[in-house]
Amino acid sequence: MTKSRKRLCVWCLKEGRKSKEHIVPEVLGCPPGLVLNRGEVCADCNSTVLSPLDDVLGESFDFLRVWARVPGKKKKPPRMTGRTNLRASVTRRGHVDLHLNLEQHAVESGTFGTIPAASGSHRDVAGSFERIGPLARTRMNFTIGGHPDFSRAIHKVAFEWLVKLTSWDAALESRFDPIRDYVIKELGHREVLVMVPEDWRYCHEFPKRIWHDEEDSPCVDFILCGLPFCVALGPDQRAIDKIKQEAFRQYGPSGWAYLPVKVEPCSANADH
Repeated sequence: MTKSRKRLCVWCLKEGRKSKEHIVPEVLGCPPGLVLNRGEVCADCNSTVLSPLDDVLGESFDFLRVWARVPGKKKKPPRMTGRTNLRASVTRRGHVDLHLNLEQHAVESGTFGTIPAASGSHRDVAGSFERIGPLARTRMNFTIGGHPDFSRAIHKVAFEWLVKLTSWDAALESRFDPIRDYVIKELGHREVLVMVPEDWRYCHEFPKRIWHDEEDSPCVDFILCGLPFCVALGPDQRAIDKIKQEAFRQYGPSGWAYLPVKVEPCSANADH
């Protein structure tokens, strides 16, 4: 690798100031070693494009992070304010303080101020309240992966993990331009496969393995916030259909999904 080429950012393919890029967003608890800090990612890409995608993942996994009591940047206690009608934080004693608005109008909370009602977006939390004698049971349903940029954010994680597994030089190859276009320029449509584990626990696991499709395009799998993901990093993602078929063969129609869902006029198609 030449010195001039080594300075190119793996995202914009330009020379720029070095930066420290966390493959897993800091707010989710990036494990030691999952960092690109030799200059593989320039400061401009880090701050203008990748940081907002990290925010998308932070918002998407906020409930899991609070429930697992995972501290954020600078070891700050986790706090959830990105959901429409739910606010939560972790107290100094480690308890989850959660306020869910199930009304059709905004309500006031002494801890979090005004909490709006559900608005019909992916950020809503659906819930039910049942009284059982002196006790009460609350059920909540929330969406992970509903943000329109969620797939781009997962591809960001997958490609940077590939950089870590292979080499800086390999990441600059033109066959990865479609990934750069998708993550940086929002061009094209790419999918990720996500599984729903039977026994969930908050963790990040990144196996040091790469497998290839028939076109010799790389695919990686990893566990982020306790959820297994599989990402095909080939130019046209030919492997994704076979991955879906294998998921259906092993798990049937439930227990897995792929994102983002293609939205057609007046309908949404999800083949799983």
